[in-house]
Amino acid sequence: MLKFNFFKLSFIITPALLASYDDVPSANQHRYINQTYLIKMILLVVITNVLLVNRTNAGLSESIQNNLLNYNQSYERVTKSKIIKEAPARLWIHIRSDDQSTLVKDIYRLTSTIKLNGLSIKQKAFLKVPTGPYNSQLRFFKSADQSNAKYLVNQLRKLIPSIETVDLSGKYNSVSWIKSGHFEIWLSIQANSEN
Repeated sequence: MLKFNFFKLSFIITPALLASYDDVPSANQHRYINQTYLIKMILLVVITNVLLVNRTNAGLSESIQNNLLNYNQSYERVTKSKIIKEAPARLWIHIRSDDQSTLVKDIYRLTSTIKLNGLSIKQKAFLKVPTGPYNSQLRFFKSADQSNAKYLVNQLRKLIPSIETVDLSGKYNSVSWIKSGHFEIWLSIQANSEN
């Protein structure tokens, strides 16, 4: 109840203080409030609320601690109950020429039948790049994906016999924006002629 009264009081006092402030534009001035007045008004509101609410910080701090505790307990329940499922692997293809579009379709067809960790592979759009490796590559970025990369490259050799596995986990393993299950195929310029 004490907290509510301080907030209520701040909403009564703040407009009263603003009404008595000297820099309020008169009716003869422009209808737009200048930036200086706006900044002063915001500061006045913030200072008033901070001064009046300062006494309730002890109760608020305890509420925050309880919320954090509840959050941690909920997170543990969710992760232990396996509600969070493993995401499917994602596959990006980088091509060197437009002539490789048939090979891309074949790769999509092949990978649509493959399951990694019991999940289908999510096929991402392909991207045409101006440069690339001499030999076609399957790149993976997390050390946990090594066995899946080996399995996937063995399947891809049906279409691209000289494809190599490239482990980039040493560079990207600690990067949080690349998730486990991220795979990229980089086709060499001569990839079409291998079939």
